[in-house]
Amino acid sequence: MLRDFVKNALLSDTMGDILMVLLFGTLALAILSGFAKFIDEVFIKQDNDTDL
Repeated sequence: MLRDFVKNALLSDTMGDILMVLLFGTLALAILSGFAKFIDEVFIKQDNDTDL
């Protein structure tokens, strides 16, 4: 079902571009948010260690 949807979407250039932008956009947002959380945790832990 998903494969057919992707095939039909790729047949039309505009839908393919929109899907690619949405997929890469969500992936980039997820990676950036996870990376930001990781950096925040690391720096917060370091600050807490220095405060203690």
